[in-house]
Amino acid sequence: MKVLFVILFFSSSQIKAQEGLFENDDNNGNRKTLRLKKGKKEGSLTTRVRSQKEKPAPTVAPSSSPSIVPSSSPSTIDPTQEPTWTSPHPSPSPTAYPSEDDREYTATAAPIANTPTATPSPPPTVEPSSDAPTSLAPTTRFPTQAPIASPTTASPTPDIVVRFCGQDYKVSETTRLSKIHNHVNKGPNSLFDDLPEGSYACPPGPLPTEIGLLTELTSLFLLSSSINSTIPTEIGRLTKLTNLVLQKNRLVGSIPTELGNLSLLSTLRLGSNGLANKIPSEIGLLGSLTYLDICSNQVTGPIPSEIGSLSQLERLDLSINRLDGTIPYQMNNLTLLSRLDMWHNRLSGTITITHLPALSTLDIGSNLLSGTIPTEISNNKNLTSLAIYNNQLTGSIPSELGSLTMLSVLILPNNELIGTLPKAIGNLNNLVLLSLSNNQLYGPIASELGLLQSLEFLAFGNNNFDGTIHSEISQMTSLTSLFLRDNKISGPLPTSLAALTKLTKLDLGVNRLTGTIPSEYSNLSRLESLSLYFNHLHGQIPSEIGLVPLDSTTPNTLFLNCDGKTSIESCFDDYDG
Repeated sequence: MKVLFVILFFSSSQIKAQEGLFENDDNNGNRKTLRLKKGKKEGSLTTRVRSQKEKPAPTVAPSSSPSIVPSSSPSTIDPTQEPTWTSPHPSPSPTAYPSEDDREYTATAAPIANTPTATPSPPPTVEPSSDAPTSLAPTTRFPTQAPIASPTTASPTPDIVVRFCGQDYKVSETTRLSKIHNHVNKGPNSLFDDLPEGSYACPPGPLPTEIGLLTELTSLFLLSSSINSTIPTEIGRLTKLTNLVLQKNRLVGSIPTELGNLSLLSTLRLGSNGLANKIPSEIGLLGSLTYLDICSNQVTGPIPSEIGSLSQLERLDLSINRLDGTIPYQMNNLTLLSRLDMWHNRLSGTITITHLPALSTLDIGSNLLSGTIPTEISNNKNLTSLAIYNNQLTGSIPSELGSLTMLSVLILPNNELIGTLPKAIGNLNNLVLLSLSNNQLYGPIASELGLLQSLEFLAFGNNNFDGTIHSEISQMTSLTSLFLRDNKISGPLPTSLAALTKLTKLDLGVNRLTGTIPSEYSNLSRLESLSLYFNHLHGQIPSEIGLVPLDSTTPNTLFLNCDGKTSIESCFDDYDG
């Protein structure tokens, strides 16, 4: 008989002080939280099995659930340029190991004497006592033995030694371990502010196949832990798992189909790794899933239609991959979905996301989508952010978008949209950001834009808008950036723009503007860059505007100081006024 020892190492990058939290249940079913203290050695996340000769166990009284005891083993951005849109929101065979049924749980128990292999010592000659009946035969003594456990007492499990960031910890009932969490730094921009303060990091290492032994795990959280292996298929044995977070590691290989066994899983985050190949259709078996994140990997192939079966899903992030094919219509079954990110892929075909009542954020930018913007997209009444930039969309902007009154972000640049700007856009009184640049829109800029008093960013550059700049634009008093470059806008510079005192960037270059620069523009005290080049302006630069602080290192900016020059014509040799 042999004693089974398992050593489990968890990987991460190394620091001096670290902690890990483990929770287990004692024999009475009570939950205990166990904190792993600072270790003295650096180690990686691995597991090994070792054996030693068995020693008879002494007779001891039953003890309470054992606690964990450490063992003795030791770019320069052009402020006048409109931003280029990316996103507005920055199986191998399993390793054999003992199953629940064939583990040597009796390995630490003392041998039972009455076995075929036990040889009793010769009975000694016993002198009868004076008060004992002389007719009784002498008593036979057998070797001392440990008491036999009653049938209702569970056989003891072997100790499993867990190496966590260089420190060994004995866990007598490791198979009952319920949580493994690393810590992450908290900060003002952290997505994990609900986690404990502090951080730990260990040397890089693999996620061991023996992780499948911890069948009581409900939460496995290893964010930024430098895990540099595949996801072991044995993880599919953790059928009680509700949270699996392996984000920001160095995972490679495929997403194992065995994840489909984790029917209780609520959160699955595999983002920011090097995972490749297709998303397995078995992902559709995770009926309890509310959050699925596979962003920033190298996943290829189509989006499996089985994702439409995840009826509890609230957030789905497939962005920054190499997914192709069309958007499955079955995704309209995700009635609880509130955020959908699929930007920066190779998705093609038409937009089919039209009936998601809970959807608030839809970002499908930087794909190969074609066709028109469907009017049915207005059925997503709770949309607050709609981003379909860098695609191949054609047709006009549907006026039905004006019914999405909760919309705060509308980003449609770098497409092939044509037609005029619908007046219904003025109904979007919660709009903060509106970008329609680099399309083929034409006609006058609708005066209804003046109703958008919450608007902070407006970009209509590189279109064919004509007419004059309406005085109603002065009502958008929250505006900080106004880009109307490269259109066919004519007429004088309106003095009403001076009312936009929050402006930091104003670009009206490459148009057909005439007249002089109003001296009232000196009220724009927050202005950092002003571009008026390639127009038909004339006259003197008002001295008051010379006090406006400008970034003189930025190209395509009208440098109003002009090194002491006082006329527009003398500022630029290539001026075509």
